[in-house]
Amino acid sequence: MARSLEALQKQYNSAPDPKKGPPIGGPRGGHRGGHRGGPPGKGGKPKNAKKTLCRLLGYLRPYIPRFIAVLFCMLISTVTSLVGSYLLAPIIDRIAFEVTGKAAAKTGIQQLADRCITHFTAFVPLESEVFRYIITAVILLLIIYLSGVITTYLQSRIMLGISQGVAQRIRNDLFAKLQKLPVRYYDAHPTGEIMSRFTNDIDNIDTMLNNSLLSLVSGTVTIVGTFVFMISTNWILTLVTVVFLPIFMRGGMMIAKRSQKYFGHQQAALGAVNGYMEETVTGQKVVKVFNHEQECIDEFNTLNDDMRDKQFKAQFWGGVMGPIMGNTSQISYAITVGLGGVLMCFGRMTPGALTVFATYSRQFSMPINQISMQVSTIF
Repeated sequence: MARSLEALQKQYNSAPDPKKGPPIGGPRGGHRGGHRGGPPGKGGKPKNAKKTLCRLLGYLRPYIPRFIAVLFCMLISTVTSLVGSYLLAPIIDRIAFEVTGKAAAKTGIQQLADRCITHFTAFVPLESEVFRYIITAVILLLIIYLSGVITTYLQSRIMLGISQGVAQRIRNDLFAKLQKLPVRYYDAHPTGEIMSRFTNDIDNIDTMLNNSLLSLVSGTVTIVGTFVFMISTNWILTLVTVVFLPIFMRGGMMIAKRSQKYFGHQQAALGAVNGYMEETVTGQKVVKVFNHEQECIDEFNTLNDDMRDKQFKAQFWGGVMGPIMGNTSQISYAITVGLGGVLMCFGRMTPGALTVFATYSRQFSMPINQISMQVSTIF
């Protein structure tokens, strides 16, 4: 008779069941000559996520010089993105001035950007002053964005080498640790669960170092830089944008909390499937002798269905973060642009400043969404 899902989880799954809550305990019964018994494992979420993360980051010590180079490239890439966006303001203002003949009040940073473009217009051999101004601004934008592309490539290339090196060191340490463990550890843990540490868990660490870690740092720098440019452009619109910040953070934390729970259950279910497959394939002769083929198929289907349900919930809550936070940011964007239009009608803002501020208001919410998603992945 095929065993129930709870019985299978008791033997192959060391993480807590999402419906039960506490960790599944009890002896691990044998499976056709498999495990003889032993204490349950301690899988799932670490007790001290901060300490675990610090231990993982300790593997970066041999790569500190390269990691500093990555941070420098990331800083240049972020700054070029912010500065490139702001250079659109003097271009739009200059075109608007030529069309309407009216000039609105400019902030200090707008005047600085205008003087920077005007300084280089002497190197453009054109008669029309407006065309020289626009061509000069376009050339400067091209140089700035090209610098951003180069530094982004270098950042990704160097960080890829670092993450692969760290993953290699972790695998070596993990393999060396396995050679020192007593036999009772292997008797109490399915081989598939142990192999999952070498494959899925190490891949998750590699993804965290290659993507999540940089996204957290880059997102933080982008938020700070964007806030500085926003408040230098118009403090009233900045205040409106910041008001929505607690809503973004609260929504992101609620979704991240639910998402990380289901991702933990997904990893536990994956380990259970791997453990059952490894044990069944290894004991295939015993399965054939005792005619347990159909029983094995039924039990595997039970574990497979359980993994499908948990994967669905994990992927759903992981993927719903972007759309929900994105639609929330659209409300903030609409209110900000509407109020900015009113200020522009009263001469408190230039068309270029409003355009740039609208761009920055989007950039301000995007890193918050990314940081919320990465935090749910790491912790």
